[in-house]
Amino acid sequence: SLFFSMQVDGEKILVTGASRGIGLALAKRFARAGAHVLIGVRDDTTTDATSALSAVQAQATSGREIRLFKVDLGSKECVADAVTRLDGEGIEILVNNAGLLTGGRVESQPVDDVYAMFQVNLLGLVQLTQGLLPGMIRRGRGKIVNNASVSGVMNFPLASTYSAAKSGVAQASSRFGWA
Repeated sequence: SLFFSMQVDGEKILVTGASRGIGLALAKRFARAGAHVLIGVRDDTTTDATSALSAVQAQATSGREIRLFKVDLGSKECVADAVTRLDGEGIEILVNNAGLLTGGRVESQPVDDVYAMFQVNLLGLVQLTQGLLPGMIRRGRGKIVNNASVSGVMNFPLASTYSAAKSGVAQASSRFGWA
């Protein structure tokens, strides 16, 4: 697997959607491997966020920075603020993992839910990547890993909008050479 063959000791990594699930598992793995980990969460005051912080800190190599980082991909303004706050942080690896699921028949999905899902799953990912990529280019190093989901390449009943967003992530990643 790509994640487990990457050399991350001493690297500064931002993992979005890291309060639970795949993101939390990755953050813990990176911490065990000696990385400095920013645990990207939508809301840094929730029980999920503080539990994630404790879990990742418990796995961390001594002397490594492990902290919560608020980045709400559901808001264009919040992503812009996060990019500003990350200026000078020297993020060496960005793992775009955050995701929001929508489902059901297209005609019955609330359009606001579909817009919110596209914002988190695709648009926020692109905006965050655009914000961090110039620093990586300036430093001559960095990696961007996008978690696109198998839904982006396979057809699942009642998941057309979610699949469309994840397909967009896969296409953007391959077409623009991000990951």
